[in-house]
Amino acid sequence: MKLNGPLVFILIVIAGGIGVLGFFVLTRAPNATDKNPYPYDMSALRTTNAKQYREIRSIDVSSSAHAVTIAQQMLYVLSDDGVAVYSRAGEKTRVFPVQGATAIAVDGDIFLGMGDRIAVYSSAGEFKSQWREPDRKTKITALAVQGDAVAAVDFGCRVVWHYSRAGTLRGIFGRRDEEKRVPGLLFPSPYGGVAMSPSGIWVANTGRLSMERYGTDGRITASWGHPGMTIDGFTGCCNPVHFAMLPAGFVTSEKGLLRIKTYDLRGTFTALVAGPEDFHPATKPCDVAADAAGDIYVLDSYRHAVRVFTYQETNNAGSSR
Repeated sequence: MKLNGPLVFILIVIAGGIGVLGFFVLTRAPNATDKNPYPYDMSALRTTNAKQYREIRSIDVSSSAHAVTIAQQMLYVLSDDGVAVYSRAGEKTRVFPVQGATAIAVDGDIFLGMGDRIAVYSSAGEFKSQWREPDRKTKITALAVQGDAVAAVDFGCRVVWHYSRAGTLRGIFGRRDEEKRVPGLLFPSPYGGVAMSPSGIWVANTGRLSMERYGTDGRITASWGHPGMTIDGFTGCCNPVHFAMLPAGFVTSEKGLLRIKTYDLRGTFTALVAGPEDFHPATKPCDVAADAAGDIYVLDSYRHAVRVFTYQETNNAGSSR
């Protein structure tokens, strides 16, 4: 095709303009005074106010402690070395060694998640039985036991296994099921709590920033939670990373912004227990437990301690009483 004069001139102008623009973009040094219109600044969220709980004691534990639970008014602390048992006042009453445990639940016997299996020990630490999960990808990150029911959160398979106390598989919760209207469990990181209640099994669906209650048929019977930077929401990719049942609700623990909060049984925010300013920046996400009196036990990895918080009522003027 033969190009005429005007067309050639237009093409030269266009090419020249592209060249000048490219030179400007590639050679222009960033100006130190340029401001990011969307800065990632969370400093304002790291200071919280109006806490309704106060810390009443601290219990020293192993530096490798990573899980806590309360049963029969005793505190059980799981570490890389084994299981240590404390009174509520913080006195260590017994300890037994076990290696490789990743999760703990206690109801008379002690149930331990051991990666791809569940091991059962007596209250004195004597081995009783164990059973393996049916999938080789299994990695148990949380356990719950109540009566004849055992529930295990499986981070590897993104499900919850439901067993009898003797290890008989009763069901699998959390897989995506359009017929049952189950969106599916999302665990972007190896966290995810589980707890038993009279009305079902509660699971922290961390990737969806929500709490879900499952019935024995695997259907979701209740759910709550929403993303948000405000105190009643859950932040980041995957929260809450841990939770426990209170006498009339829940206590939750978040990573990223380390916030310990309480909610009622319908998922309405009720109180702030501790905020980011109450923890060292190097603190890992905190496991939590609660006793029958409603006191909250927070595992602080940086302090190597379980910190105990109790609710404090306030009068109309805002002072504690």
